[in-house]
Amino acid sequence: MAIVGKFGRVFGLDRDTQLLAFDTPATTLENDQEPLTSTWRHVCPGVNGGAQFNGAAYHPGLGALYVGMIDFCSWYAKGANLGSPESDGIGGYNVKDWASAAKLQAPRGWITAIDGKSGRVLWQYQAGSQVQAGLVPTKSSLLFAGDTHGNLLILNAKTGELLRSINTGGALNSGLISYQAGGQQYVAATIGGATENPSTVAGPLKVAVYGLYGSGKPRAVTLDRLQPPPGPRQTREEAMFAANCGQCHGSNGQGGSAPPLMRQSQLADPELLKHFLKADLLVPMPHLYPGVLEDKDVEMIAEYLRTSVFKCGPEEPQSCQPPAKPHSGGIPAWKAVYSVLTSPRCINCHPVRSPKLPTFPVSPNNSTYPQDYPRQGDDRHPHLYGVIRGDSFDLPMAEGTGIVHPGKGPPFERCTFCHGNHNDPVTGIPGTFDPKDPTHAPFWALAPAEMAWESAPGVAFTGPELCAQLKDPNRNGHRELSDILEHLKHEPLVNWAFNPGTRPNGEARTTPPISHDGLIQAFQQWIAEGAPCPNS
Repeated sequence: MAIVGKFGRVFGLDRDTQLLAFDTPATTLENDQEPLTSTWRHVCPGVNGGAQFNGAAYHPGLGALYVGMIDFCSWYAKGANLGSPESDGIGGYNVKDWASAAKLQAPRGWITAIDGKSGRVLWQYQAGSQVQAGLVPTKSSLLFAGDTHGNLLILNAKTGELLRSINTGGALNSGLISYQAGGQQYVAATIGGATENPSTVAGPLKVAVYGLYGSGKPRAVTLDRLQPPPGPRQTREEAMFAANCGQCHGSNGQGGSAPPLMRQSQLADPELLKHFLKADLLVPMPHLYPGVLEDKDVEMIAEYLRTSVFKCGPEEPQSCQPPAKPHSGGIPAWKAVYSVLTSPRCINCHPVRSPKLPTFPVSPNNSTYPQDYPRQGDDRHPHLYGVIRGDSFDLPMAEGTGIVHPGKGPPFERCTFCHGNHNDPVTGIPGTFDPKDPTHAPFWALAPAEMAWESAPGVAFTGPELCAQLKDPNRNGHRELSDILEHLKHEPLVNWAFNPGTRPNGEARTTPPISHDGLIQAFQQWIAEGAPCPNS
């Protein structure tokens, strides 16, 4: 008897003796046998890894057991009071390995053929996305499988060689069956819809039937599209959100198997939500629009987000309006400096904390991290993947003025888990390094909290406010203006702002409104004129 599960192993039991005959790993394993503590630990497979709801398949002629697995890890910590050594810990927390997903390294999938007697691995095939559809071996030694990127896979059941891959036009999340009718063999697949794990494919729900012979012109039967019925105390908007978003992002957008939504308040705009649901930014989530969702569906979800998740209005936790364009008075040199420092490439990493939002991961006693996060894009939307400032570290100032404490992210999501030492043209993830570091290790961090350039989340300092902050030693790293000038000349992240690479969709990121040389000249001119702060 064989048992497979989310633990990522295949157990073979002798039915006569009831003893374990074999224990065969079928996906990546890491720390899976280690007891959890209050320290965050990377564990593979994670909360949505391993084998899912479809079981294994067996070929009696070959004596081979076939298993589909998901290769995706999570971070776990035990205890209700993280960081408290005296806590016994009831329950705990988990966060998926979003860094690997952002870098397009996960989730992937495995198909493993195992000898049914010994448990020896006969062959393995690695798919580009999760394998959670059913497996169907045939007497003719074919193996039918599917992945969540929508590929119907036909493999040689003896060797694992991929014989053919058919793009079905939607995620293969569930069942596959083979049957015979009229002397012909067919394979039927349930296709489409969102999957619990991140996949950039969804597609409208359908059943497709494939045959060995045919005209190549399929006959389509279309059924009326069903809408999710609202519950006893649900609105239609809430039912639509629950059916398409809540399973992964939580019933209130608090996060779950997918990151929290409550701070992505820009998505209250239906047009921005449509753009997001197209998943054309390589965000590892299903392509839900158009296809699974229609215009009116997206509008209902946006309305639910606006009223029930973001609570847009006088009592909103944060503004649902897009960040305003900063403007400043003052002399021309200061205006030029201000235009650079408040451009998205600079101010996105100088945010102010959002005190009205709950901590992350979701905690009943606020024992985890506050929602203090960077922003992304020219629209300055909050960073995706639930990225937060997390822990700080000691950073001696290159100008020799002391030590500051930038944020490096929490243990389960350090900044450098994603950001490397160069701009990655494939994933669109930026990166840089300190030229003085001979190892060229990635250098990426969130500006110290006291160096926030916002008066509220998404609201840039006015000209007088930013000028006062730059000249305040308690909020500028104990620097004189001449030290800040050197910082602007040589600091790696400042230089990155003028060479920011491309976005995930291949578009070049915008740069500040003037060149790096222009910034240095304007700052020098501002100092030469006495560094006056503007009145407005």
